[in-house]
Amino acid sequence: MVLVILVLPVLYAMNPLASHQWKNRLLVVTLERSDVGKLPALLEEFSEEIKERDLRLFPVGFSLTHPSVEKMTEEETLWLTTHLRLRPGTTELLLLGKDGQIKERIDRIDLPLIFSQIDRMPMRRAEREREARD
Repeated sequence: MVLVILVLPVLYAMNPLASHQWKNRLLVVTLERSDVGKLPALLEEFSEEIKERDLRLFPVGFSLTHPSVEKMTEEETLWLTTHLRLRPGTTELLLLGKDGQIKERIDRIDLPLIFSQIDRMPMRRAEREREARD
């Protein structure tokens, strides 16, 4: 029992998603080698949509440069791979809501689908209603 109490803070500290809970929606991305080159242009094309939805990207198994991308250590990447049951080297987009729960898992790069899923979330609908009132 004592071991569990001592280990939990360490596991939580390695979780790169924890600091984003209730602040950002998260997109954890693994890609087949042939898909890696497609993502940068899509991120540029959809930069505004990404920003307005508070979306942060976590690339696993490849590097990516974009304002929405989070840099991770090897330990954090391993944590994500293990806890989210990712398969680096395959194309998979995993959407997590601001509550930290998995909302969608798709096997292709489809940012419009991700945006559509986000826009159906109750928290996102409330955000848009607040924005319309302001």
